[in-house]
Amino acid sequence: MTRDQIPRITRGEAHFRWRGGDVSRIEALSDIVFAMVLTLVVLTEVPYTLDQLFDSVWHLPSVVVCWALLFWFWHLHYQFHRRFGFEDAFTMVWNSLLLCLILLYAFPLKFMFLMLTYLSGWGLGLDLPEEGQEMIRSMENPHAGNLMLAYGFVFALIFSLFALLNCHGLKRRVELELTEVEVFQVRTTIQSNMICVGIALLACGIVLVSADLMPIAGCSLGLIGPALALHEFRADKKLHRMLES
Repeated sequence: MTRDQIPRITRGEAHFRWRGGDVSRIEALSDIVFAMVLTLVVLTEVPYTLDQLFDSVWHLPSVVVCWALLFWFWHLHYQFHRRFGFEDAFTMVWNSLLLCLILLYAFPLKFMFLMLTYLSGWGLGLDLPEEGQEMIRSMENPHAGNLMLAYGFVFALIFSLFALLNCHGLKRRVELELTEVEVFQVRTTIQSNMICVGIALLACGIVLVSADLMPIAGCSLGLIGPALALHEFRADKKLHRMLES
């Protein structure tokens, strides 16, 4: 059975013909980079005492969130290459930049969510390990807002590149023989990417107004989930109407 004979529903999308064939060298390199990033996020020093083991439990929520975010990036990357199967110079250049940004993003990622975990525990009056107390004290640094700026800006750049790559596919829709439904799905993906960009830039703007508003800026990133859910809900309704007609 050839790839085109495999039912589409088993390949991720029921209404989009995937044009990517076997795993390309671009995808193989990308998977290596994603594996490196996950290693940076998950790998921690092995505890040597029972107290260190209990303290390391504080890391678990941040690891789970980081895993979810990186899996999201990987899925968007995988979806793009399965949909279009590009191996041209444009894709190689911008894909390389995207991977570089994701690699850089991993460094502050775990710190940000570990800090959020400790702040939550501090707010609930829990006893924090010495590491957590030091992290909370470090937030008094006047340059602490720069971390949020860097985090939000790189996040916006990553989704801008996802949008750019999908625009590249949309630009070649005649050559790829995209159907009306497929064009709609690509545009929906681009709009979702730009929603993430907009909310990330909003968080950066809040920090620029005042570094004291950094907690509010961090919370504003939580708008991404509801905004994307609403956008996907409206897009699905429109897609069903298109399929019915």
